[in-house]
Amino acid sequence: VNLSFMRSMRILKVAKVLRVVKVLKFFTQLRLIMNSLIGSLISMFWSFVMLAMIFLIFGLVFVQGCGSYLTDRGDWLLTQQPDTHEQMFESFGSVQVAMMSLFKTATGSDWSGYFDVLA
Repeated sequence: VNLSFMRSMRILKVAKVLRVVKVLKFFTQLRLIMNSLIGSLISMFWSFVMLAMIFLIFGLVFVQGCGSYLTDRGDWLLTQQPDTHEQMFESFGSVQVAMMSLFKTATGSDWSGYFDVLA
């Protein structure tokens, strides 16, 4: 019986096992990457919650400030600068609209129009 043929078959089986180990190592790295992504998504969710809270607080501040300004000087502003009066209502008329205006300015929208309304 020729045993050299059997030895070569055994070497091929070892090569197949090593290939499987190599693939499992790849999946271990993939599992590590997926765990990292899931962990970062949880942190990103809480970052968005915190950003929404900041927008809510400053939205309330801007609505309150614009409301008191319009209460004190609304008649003068309406007669002298009606466009500014309308833009103030469009940009900071409610908390939701003020939050959207703050979001737009934070994400790269042109903030000079909002600045001109508040200045």
